[in-house]
Amino acid sequence: MAQPAVLSLGSINADLRFEVDKPFSSDATVRASGFSRKSGGKAANVAYFTQRLGFPTKLLGQVGDDDLATVAIGPFMQENLDLEAVFVAPNSMTGIAVVVVPADGNKSILSVANANMNWQTPAVEKVVQAIDNAPASSVLIADFEVPRIVLEAAFKAAERRGFRIIVDPTFADQIEKTDLKRFYAVSPNQKEAADVLGIEVANESQASQAATEFNALGAKLHALSSPTVAASFVRGMRRPQYERPLSMSWTRRGPAMPLLPRSLPRPWRTNRHMKPPAGALRLQPSRLVGRARRRLIPLGRSSIRCSLLY
Repeated sequence: MAQPAVLSLGSINADLRFEVDKPFSSDATVRASGFSRKSGGKAANVAYFTQRLGFPTKLLGQVGDDDLATVAIGPFMQENLDLEAVFVAPNSMTGIAVVVVPADGNKSILSVANANMNWQTPAVEKVVQAIDNAPASSVLIADFEVPRIVLEAAFKAAERRGFRIIVDPTFADQIEKTDLKRFYAVSPNQKEAADVLGIEVANESQASQAATEFNALGAKLHALSSPTVAASFVRGMRRPQYERPLSMSWTRRGPAMPLLPRSLPRPWRTNRHMKPPAGALRLQPSRLVGRARRRLIPLGRSSIRCSLLY
């Protein structure tokens, strides 16, 4: 039997990255200290990380018929990532993100969707076909940087297969609160969580409130990413069902990928949870990067020990 796979649907971009020594001001020209072109886009990033971590992964999305398409998907060819469901949008440019990174690391991003939003019916049908043909117990991870018609078709296909759906609600105007019950997990940043729920999310207490509200609206798991607020996780309150531990990959500035359910094979090993408490779990990422180690995560009166990749 084929192993369950990660199906990553959403944006694929060519990132134009500028490094600057000081933030922009409205009336000055800022000289960049460095420039690079890299692959980017939320779905592309998820696919890259999950493939590197050892999960079978298929990327679902679009690039343009221009030279930036090579920038956007070139690294994935080196990783032998499944690109069968990456389509070329005719007469379109590849999605572009201009990323400005000052010395403090608080980057600014200006993005143009281009091919990410220029979908035609045959490409949508092939996305559905890719989900229909995926191994049992696979997981669909989607961002909201592609047209809603594409997402809706993919969600329905995943629901027919009984796949868990994990979403990154990039643009709150594309997601309704009633949508949340369809999703196994949501992974917004602070602004996205605030926009979706209509509440302020500026500290850990408000993050816990947001996690509880996401849970009440139907999402079984909520992961809030932020450089200042630790991630908050909430499982179903009525009957918490911790099947096995969940793991997350972290970078210096927060989570590098959404949480993955235990239905997928683990390239690293974790032990089972003890009986979990109801409520939120807060996890503060370490600043250590580049090696794996064990960490004890408090869970009220009980705890789990899991391997986190740093």
